[in-house]
Amino acid sequence: MGKKYQQEKIFVIQALEKHFNRGTADQWVNRDFIDLSREVLKTTKVRLSPETLKRIVGKVKTEEDYQPQEATWNALKAYANFSEEDIQEVVLQEPSSQSSSKSMLYISLAAVTILVAGFLLFLMPEKESQFLIQSIEGKNPTTVFFNTENLAEGQFIDFDEGKAIPANPNQTEYSYFYSKPGVYNPTLKGKDNKVLKQTQPIYVGSKGWEILSRNFSTNNSKKERWFPVAFTKELDKKRFHQSGLDTLSLIETYLSNVNIKGKQATSFQLNTQLSPSSPWPGMRCNTIRLLVFTSGGNHEFSLVQQGCSHWVSLKIAGENIIDKSIKKKFAVEMLDTLNIEVTQEKTDFNIKLNETTLLYKTTSKLDTVFGCAVYYHGLPEIHSIELLTENESWMNY
Repeated sequence: MGKKYQQEKIFVIQALEKHFNRGTADQWVNRDFIDLSREVLKTTKVRLSPETLKRIVGKVKTEEDYQPQEATWNALKAYANFSEEDIQEVVLQEPSSQSSSKSMLYISLAAVTILVAGFLLFLMPEKESQFLIQSIEGKNPTTVFFNTENLAEGQFIDFDEGKAIPANPNQTEYSYFYSKPGVYNPTLKGKDNKVLKQTQPIYVGSKGWEILSRNFSTNNSKKERWFPVAFTKELDKKRFHQSGLDTLSLIETYLSNVNIKGKQATSFQLNTQLSPSSPWPGMRCNTIRLLVFTSGGNHEFSLVQQGCSHWVSLKIAGENIIDKSIKKKFAVEMLDTLNIEVTQEKTDFNIKLNETTLLYKTTSKLDTVFGCAVYYHGLPEIHSIELLTENESWMNY
């Protein structure tokens, strides 16, 4: 495929840029390659990793004679609606009298490029870090095995479940246990918290609504085990006790419904009505957290009682918001009934509490919604949860 690949490459990439419609490939960021990987899979049923796509378009350094597998190349051409006539027409239009001089020019340019590349490689001997999924074990819970290369001091791995660890330059294999249903986007980050590498999303599904609970502890080593609790809308301390939990200390619960196939949509609405927990031993900062899992990145925010805004977490489309003036709005009076509305219409994202807007923000588009979750302290009374996509009810509690 060597000569044919070299002839086609520039024209296929041009067709790909036109079909993907996100500017030129040199402007694409990591999220674009993840989205492109998903679109190629939907169109061709062939899975091309974001790293492979980066190598093809020249976003990452490759060997001089690099070329993808024929099946990979054919899948990319099929997605881009590339026709071999596109390249043939250009070749036929090139005047033969100029071919010799152009060939010499190309050879000269290639020689200069090789010399410059060799010089740059001499100046920059460090290799690019790699962070890839090796394999996935189980559906729920799930253990994921990662392969790494060329990690450096100061980097760290964020598993996107509230836990990050320092990268070890001498270690090439890692594993992580995902204990709860959700959609996770593990990343390798640099010293400035900048994302260097991001794997494909990890989907941990549930069988409808599921409940997991654990005893709250400030000691991280004791916070790892979640106990499954038999699903019911009428939770009480007796049911927690039967599940192996200590009801004399604070309990935190994760109620979720995650469908890994997802629902195609450009908009969603999550309506939640609940009454906060009554006093519980050890509970000081009453917390309720809502999550919506989407292809554009997960939305996550917490409501806390007034005086506890320090503990507010706020993440929109996977992006942490650290503005304290915004986070203060999520420290609220825990009234008898809280009506929480979360909506996204194309790029418009909105959070309302009892019809008062807490946050409005423009964010990235979505094409798939995977589900939602509610996390809380103590034992609130959840009256209803409804997730709608394109104004049609999808998940109900």
